Amino acid sequence: VRRVAIVQGRDIQNIRCNRRQLEVRCQDGCPWRLYASVIEKKGSVAIKQLHKEHVCHRNVHTRQLTAQWIAEEF
Repeated sequence: VRRVAIVQGRDIQNIRCNRRQLEVRCQDGCPWRLYASVIEKKGSVAIKQLHKEHVCHRNVHTRQLTAQWIAEEF
């Protein structure tokens, strides 16, 4: 999710992020949202809800773009 947010220039916010669930949303007013959870018996992740449309503008100054991320990628 972080890589996609940085490449697309979206300011994605973690709402819930733990070992079993992930919920992320775009900035206020944008309907884009992703909710996923772990399927324990299969050891995989299932996307439960995805609203794919962004109505916000691209932003090159995203919260996810950190010095640590750049160092790990390059």
